[in-house]
Amino acid sequence: MNEKDNRKKPKVITSKEQLISLLENRPNYTETWLVNSSVAENLQPKTDGMRKMTQEEVSELAQYLNVKEDDLEQPFYVDERLVCPDCNRSLTFLDFIKTATKTEESFHSKGLIADILCGRNGYWITVGGKNMKRTVFCANCKHGITYTTHNYNNSRYAYA
Repeated sequence: MNEKDNRKKPKVITSKEQLISLLENRPNYTETWLVNSSVAENLQPKTDGMRKMTQEEVSELAQYLNVKEDDLEQPFYVDERLVCPDCNRSLTFLDFIKTATKTEESFHSKGLIADILCGRNGYWITVGGKNMKRTVFCANCKHGITYTTHNYNNSRYAYA
């Protein structure tokens, strides 16, 4: 297997201890990992300091991903502090997904993200690197916002 093929193969978290170690000893750069189902099924998503997305917000997300609302693995939670300073909109998964799919350096397609959020592609976690700054663009006003914390999750995906 050459280096390019090796990069396409996801890194896999196979134990709760491995996940804890990753979160306590963050990598230099942000990394996304596939989580073994036996590990993921025993984890409780973080909801402290998070707000549950409204049904209207879930509907917007489903429409953007071209899926039925009922197909999405709900509920969705987003850090309650994530608010656009220009239009005062509370950010949702939609802001992060639009940012991830519309940038030149994007590694994600809407189809891949839809498969994950609908439970068709396993459990995933993105572990923020040591410099956790990330710019997200507001889905409403397109303002770029750089955050140092941006937790969001559902039962199939988490950014931590």
